[in-house]
Amino acid sequence: MSLQAEFERVADDVKKVKSRPSDQELLDMYGLYKQAIFGDINIDKPGMLDMKGKAKWEAWDSRKVEAGGVRSVCLRIATRAQVRTED
Repeated sequence: MSLQAEFERVADDVKKVKSRPSDQELLDMYGLYKQAIFGDINIDKPGMLDMKGKAKWEAWDSRKVEAGGVRSVCLRIATRAQVRTED
């Protein structure tokens, strides 16, 4: 299976998790996914009152140095989080 196909499979599997990942795991996966799909962050940082938006922005922004290898990192984090799907 190619890395692209495996990435897409894991990205779909994450949507079917049996138990909710921790907030940090969700932010890690969000940042990695956005970096893998869109590349470096291209939006302004949300205001200080938008806590959720700011956390997501920072998760994505923290991944910009991982360009090129972000799909493999995403697979490792998903595996580490033991993302399980329903059969």
